[in-house]
Amino acid sequence: MKLRPNDLMWVVALLVGATGAAPRLIQPTSRIGHLPPRLISLASEATHPQAWAALRAYATGAPRGEVRGYAYFTLGYREYRGGEAAPAAVDLAQALEDDFPLRDLATYYLARADYDEGETAQAAKLLRSFQREFPNSTLLAHAMGLLAWADLQSGQPDQAIQALTAYPQTFQRPNLELELALAYKATGDLLAAARIAEDVYYASPAAPQAKVARLTLRALETRLGAQYPRVSDRIQAARAEALFRAGHFGKSLKEYSRLVKEYSGSQELWDWTLGQALCLLRLNEEAQAIRVLRSGVPLSPSLDAERLRLLVEAYMDLNDERDMTHALNQLRIHDSRSNWYAEAIYSTAAYYEDKGNVRLAGVFYLTDAEAFRGTRWGRQAAWRLACLDYAERQAKPARAALIGYIERYPASERVAGALYFLGRLAEDQGEISLARHLYGLVARRYPHDYYALQSAIQRSRLKRVRRAGEKAAQADFSKLAALIPASPSPRWPVCVDPWGEPALRPYLLLASLHLGRLASQCLRELAKESPSQPVLLFALSQIEAERGRPDIGIYLTGQWLGHYQEMSFRELPDPLWTLLYPRAYWLLVKREAPLFGLNPFLVMAVIRQESGFYPEAVSSAHAVGLMQILEPFRSYRARLLSERLENPGYNVRAGCAYLNRLLRRYRGKVSLALAAYNAGPTRVDSWLSIYPFRSREQFIEMIPFPGTRAYVRAVLRDQILYQRLLTGRVAYRACAASDR
Repeated sequence: MKLRPNDLMWVVALLVGATGAAPRLIQPTSRIGHLPPRLISLASEATHPQAWAALRAYATGAPRGEVRGYAYFTLGYREYRGGEAAPAAVDLAQALEDDFPLRDLATYYLARADYDEGETAQAAKLLRSFQREFPNSTLLAHAMGLLAWADLQSGQPDQAIQALTAYPQTFQRPNLELELALAYKATGDLLAAARIAEDVYYASPAAPQAKVARLTLRALETRLGAQYPRVSDRIQAARAEALFRAGHFGKSLKEYSRLVKEYSGSQELWDWTLGQALCLLRLNEEAQAIRVLRSGVPLSPSLDAERLRLLVEAYMDLNDERDMTHALNQLRIHDSRSNWYAEAIYSTAAYYEDKGNVRLAGVFYLTDAEAFRGTRWGRQAAWRLACLDYAERQAKPARAALIGYIERYPASERVAGALYFLGRLAEDQGEISLARHLYGLVARRYPHDYYALQSAIQRSRLKRVRRAGEKAAQADFSKLAALIPASPSPRWPVCVDPWGEPALRPYLLLASLHLGRLASQCLRELAKESPSQPVLLFALSQIEAERGRPDIGIYLTGQWLGHYQEMSFRELPDPLWTLLYPRAYWLLVKREAPLFGLNPFLVMAVIRQESGFYPEAVSSAHAVGLMQILEPFRSYRARLLSERLENPGYNVRAGCAYLNRLLRRYRGKVSLALAAYNAGPTRVDSWLSIYPFRSREQFIEMIPFPGTRAYVRAVLRDQILYQRLLTGRVAYRACAASDR
């Protein structure tokens, strides 16, 4: 959300008096029956030094065994994280006197405490047998890295080399590779050091170790002289490409520009030139990109097609329609069957649609839809063409376009919208029974899609009225619906109990001891090694939600479930819906939203899309907090306000105030207010001046920005789902013992 300066000042007064941090949705609880409640209670309080004495007294009085080990480990870990390495080392050593399942973690953090205290030889001694004793530890890679540093600090680089070369994952982890390079350098094997440092610098340019690798290489180049190993131009180009993929466009541009200058006779020259142009376009340097693209013509037809496509984009960004059209025509003559041409046509259509030239946009969409059937661009163009016909109130063409879209792309995510708009067209023609039939198809097949929820609303409004000929029409549409694939089932069993898995017991223990951050870290490492194990993602989702990161829980749960919007409530158990739709801050929202005349379920939906209920979320545009409020200028007052907006209470009140203002601006039309919340009121005003929207759904589909279209649909969908979830009108899947 972009809050303008006057908007920000307008809500300052409203922020005064907002109080209270929001309650957390899920409080950490013990899932291990034999952990003493007293230990769990003390562990939950041990987040600050004042509570450590009580936990120490408990550990001291506990009999030898697992419970004593847990107590000393929790105390030692808290002390270490609190910056008290010396007492942490003592308590972690006490923990290792007992046999308990978290010995690998205790060993690792004891070594870290020793290392921080300058006892590097002792740290190395502790970790020397770590790989042998704990081969499956999720901290193994971290332990190997710490062992290498300890050996280097102790003056034993040969030992570091031996440990790192024996570890299979060393060359998949830039930090370990860099340590290996430094170890070789310390032994005097400069050539080996240079080759490994080069691998870090060129293969992992976005890693934080790349900068250190570069400094190391400069020093090695000076010492090796003519013996310094030179890398090929292709390896250098791979670095530039990796930087571009990571979003470091400025650094990527620098690398491509150097390659173009130093290897001007290379056959790869135009690959690098196009790389330059892409970087310049991403940096909004269109004029310079055009100069680069017009500096010559590549011999390869494919590269020339890409060059012309980028020229179209550059001229488009500058609103230079004459040169844009010229470049597009050149591309058509050059290669009218390439994906570059398909993409250029679609972009041109979207450009004219954004400008309000619906007729010209339709011509380009039609060209793409017909010439590139079955491709990504053809599918998207066919949908936009149907939306334009509907927006222009061309009933017959719109109906034909929507039916044709379903026939061509029955598995598309847009089919729900196509059926819905067919229902609206039928309703406009007085075919009420047919409209009800189409709305029913959407609601049954796509239970939680935005258009399914709207279909249910529309269907409930319509009376059962039959007209002659509608029965045959319904049969025709039923045949069409038969082309649509069945609802997807969850990718994995959904009635799993992650805490019943023996492999997850250590993380369950950590969560029960209120060490959620550590449990999350270890589970993430385990999930990297076994990405196909849904039980790991489920457990990680729960732990992340419990430690105050429901946004990660939403992402991970959706990742392993798949298309959950197409599943009904009865297909998934309650815990999964709770992870997908967190109830965090509900009491806060329920209190604040009515003060501004807002539906609290709408506010919950906005928060889910904006921040995933993570109060410390900060976007790339520096939008802050639960409702992602953007500070538009720098001043002492603004900085003070920005700090306040990190507080959930202040943030929700500010967001509600701004959303209320947008609703009043657009006379209560929620879809317009949401679009303005996401893209800004100026853009929405521009869209309204171009199109005479006759319905909310038409406005949504005619939003030129794909991200804003998806945002508005998602918020309106989530508003209805939150209303159902939070009012108790839901029947979830009941998991029987046989399901587990």
